[in-house]
Amino acid sequence: MKKVFISYCWYQYDTFVKNLATKLLDKYDVIFDKWEMRHGYNMDFFMEDSIRKAEKVFVLCEKEYVNRANNRVSGVGIETSIISPKVYRDTKQEKFIPVFLEGTKIKPDYMESIFGIEVNPNVELSAEKLEEFFIAVEGKPILEKPNFDKPELSTEINVPSKINDISLPDKIKNEIFDLEVYEKILKVLKDDLIAKFIVKYQLDNFGKMILKFDETNQVKLLDSINRNYVEATGYGGWSNYDLFGRIAYDVAVTTENETIKNKAKVILKECADVRYNLKDLLDDFNMSNL
Repeated sequence: MKKVFISYCWYQYDTFVKNLATKLLDKYDVIFDKWEMRHGYNMDFFMEDSIRKAEKVFVLCEKEYVNRANNRVSGVGIETSIISPKVYRDTKQEKFIPVFLEGTKIKPDYMESIFGIEVNPNVELSAEKLEEFFIAVEGKPILEKPNFDKPELSTEINVPSKINDISLPDKIKNEIFDLEVYEKILKVLKDDLIAKFIVKYQLDNFGKMILKFDETNQVKLLDSINRNYVEATGYGGWSNYDLFGRIAYDVAVTTENETIKNKAKVILKECADVRYNLKDLLDDFNMSNL
């Protein structure tokens, strides 16, 4: 389990800092001084040892922290003396990540050009914002680059020799994901017609297409489906609930992004409320997330 250390100024946004540490604790070994300190502890050694052991260090930047960091005052000053040489020596370092609590202009001098996370400490930390912290710890890019590679196709599928001659629905059914598929699906998404498009062509494997997009567009695709799938099923089109339930299930059990997983789960649960046979998929999803 990765170790994460939080560098911050005591008595500044204490509630936010504690909440952040608690939420990160769900996935990481968080070194939070108020959980670790004991009477008689050597605080200088604790800070140096914690920074050395941590794989990621979140530096919570606000006016008082920046003042103490730049002037090397108190514990913040000690941590700055430890961190700043490492930042200056390695311009490609990704261990020390600023978290801007009062705007991106409030940062220590040694972090002037480092990209970080901007957070409002006066509101509840949202799932989307928490995901930014997870992405930072894992060292992933903020947005995933679209993958235009064609997946391997089953030998049972008869694919024409010229892929460009295949219609968009057939490409999706054959799990072919290229630039044309990417652009045309985004066009349908822009028109908010994804749900009707799925029903029209009975694209029960569309969940696999969703997962090939970057996470931002995955969220948009699921939101569009959630807004419109009931209307798209049509009067008496009960089997179309099976269609959307299967799509949501494929996304929910595959993605590691909690926001995307939860959005897919909502669709799956609502479809299972209508179609009893989808309850098995919902139960399977719930069991896999215990």
